[in-house]
Amino acid sequence: MWARAPEVIIVSWALRKGTKALVIAMVGATIFETMAFFLSDWAFYNYGLFGYVCNSGSACASPWDAYALASIDFLTILDIIFIPVALLIIRAAAPAFKRLGYG
Repeated sequence: MWARAPEVIIVSWALRKGTKALVIAMVGATIFETMAFFLSDWAFYNYGLFGYVCNSGSACASPWDAYALASIDFLTILDIIFIPVALLIIRAAAPAFKRLGYG
């Protein structure tokens, strides 16, 4: 929730500013989402999951293990490839939204 809500705020802010601002906001929101997922997962793996292993008397996992697991979240940046698709959908749906009184 804390990763997606700001993403919506960023994109909705740029919605009325034009296509160029919207694309920049979508890219920025995707970067924000990727970093939010990575940082929260890294903290969980480092201080939560691996912290329990270390406290139980077993061999401690290194912070690099947590980084390696959380780094999979960097693949979220690939969501950028869906921005042109989203723009096409927005353009195609605009007349219907205007007829319904939303635009």
